[in-house]
Amino acid sequence: MAQCLLLALSCHLGKLDASCGGLLDSNPESRITSDSETKYNSVSEIKCNSTIQSRSKSFPTAAHATYPVIANPGGDKVGFKVGQKVVYPNHGIGTIEQIEQKQIGAVALPFYTLRLAATNSLVLVPVSNASEVGLRRPITSGECDTLFKALSSDFVSPAHDWKDRFKDFSDKMRTGNIFEVAQVLKHLNYLSHLKPLSFREQRMLERSRYLVISELAAVCRQPECNVEPRVDQALAQACARHDRHPTVKVRVAAAGSH
Repeated sequence: MAQCLLLALSCHLGKLDASCGGLLDSNPESRITSDSETKYNSVSEIKCNSTIQSRSKSFPTAAHATYPVIANPGGDKVGFKVGQKVVYPNHGIGTIEQIEQKQIGAVALPFYTLRLAATNSLVLVPVSNASEVGLRRPITSGECDTLFKALSSDFVSPAHDWKDRFKDFSDKMRTGNIFEVAQVLKHLNYLSHLKPLSFREQRMLERSRYLVISELAAVCRQPECNVEPRVDQALAQACARHDRHPTVKVRVAAAGSH
């Protein structure tokens, strides 16, 4: 483990690995461990989270949207505690299992050991880099209703070119902001009723759906099977509102195939 961490740090000191921005396109199986083993994620996962230089990387926010911006406390001191639930961008809800020192060469650094609920795998996140990575607290119970309203509201038609559309959606997913993820879910859900999605967009639809439902279930303390019908109902309302514009469906259906 120490050798893997040292390799990751030496390869990526001074810049954030490009794979941080490519989690959607990486192979998810490379980050999944079996329930019978306790293994840390692959080197690519650790590389993405192990930058210890103080260079900042700003993630896109929903500052220009009408829904809330999910923000972390300022600076590097995010202040998570053992046993606390957090949200890891693109992977969803997890639990802080440990805060431990790892020896990286001659330097001892504190790391959060995060157990992801989706895969039961472990991720190491440097405490000094948690805010930069996008680790955040889940939304509040009061924001659950706001999220359902966002899911059911009308939306602007996505870009016609699937490459532009995919880039825009990928940027939103990387923010870790669940309200941005909800926008992706609404758009892709609507498009999926008009034509078959590409493999990448279908995968993104499934990922965004999981992220929304799992966070709502965790915050509302309800099983996901109880949350899913409410999400589906909200998405159906969004589609109905969008279809009231007579030219919308024609424009979207005419988008380039992929």
